[in-house]
Amino acid sequence: MSREIYYNEKKLADESIFGGNGRFINLNGSKTYIVEKGKGENIIFLNGIAASIFTWRYLIDDLSKDFHVFGMDFTGAGLSEKKDSKYSIDIFTDQTIALMNYYNIDKTIIVGNSLGGEVALNTSLKYPHKIKGMILIDSAGYQGNKEVTKFLVKLSRLKITLKMLEFCMSRKLVKRIIRWAFYNDKIIGEDTIEGYYKPMKTKGSIEAFIELVKNLSFTEFDYEKVKSIKVPTLIIWGENDKWIPLSDGYRLNRDMIDSQLIIIEHCGHGPQEEKPEYVSLLIKNFIDNKL
Repeated sequence: MSREIYYNEKKLADESIFGGNGRFINLNGSKTYIVEKGKGENIIFLNGIAASIFTWRYLIDDLSKDFHVFGMDFTGAGLSEKKDSKYSIDIFTDQTIALMNYYNIDKTIIVGNSLGGEVALNTSLKYPHKIKGMILIDSAGYQGNKEVTKFLVKLSRLKITLKMLEFCMSRKLVKRIIRWAFYNDKIIGEDTIEGYYKPMKTKGSIEAFIELVKNLSFTEFDYEKVKSIKVPTLIIWGENDKWIPLSDGYRLNRDMIDSQLIIIEHCGHGPQEEKPEYVSLLIKNFIDNKL
């Protein structure tokens, strides 16, 4: 396949593993791809940078048996619209609230991985009355990996970076990145590679990714305010996370008023993919016993 060929978001949505549970809605003037499944207590899943609802496929399938679950591709990511605009934690926070308003949800449980965890934290700070409980999975927020972040920000500002990423974007590169994120790379199948690769090959995805990375050092999120969050929180961390260090998980747990930290052995940056059954069980127990 030529590298100049892009995938169409609507076609990918039609072929998605989520089937009829996925659709496009308008949130804050942006065409947004969402997945809705199940009935009961509301749960919203927020994914990390360069990821999509696909990362939550196992949890959505399992938790929708007992809960009303939502997944959302942030604007500029996944199958959602890629606008020629800025992307930031505040914009994604407002998009999360817009999703709640669209479905007339007064209060929800929020689950975030990586960048999605930082959005969850920011949402609980700005709209505490809207959040019943929070699950943070290898969450961004404290930047214990700030040297890596600084490097990525500098790289994103080079004019050649866009052309290089567009030229290099391939299934082979995606597989390497996933292997870096996972502890057990033996579980990486072709379906996982395709699930991450195709959304990144929709028109405007690379540009949107670079614009978001540029803003990583200018986040609106105030780390010190974490200490004021009163929302009951479960923190889940892969012991072998190479992207965001476990020390960030310990710090979050120390700073938050009502939290508990569970460390998963032999697991990397995405426990929801490497240990989905266990993560699903942890979330169910947290909701049953704490909320």
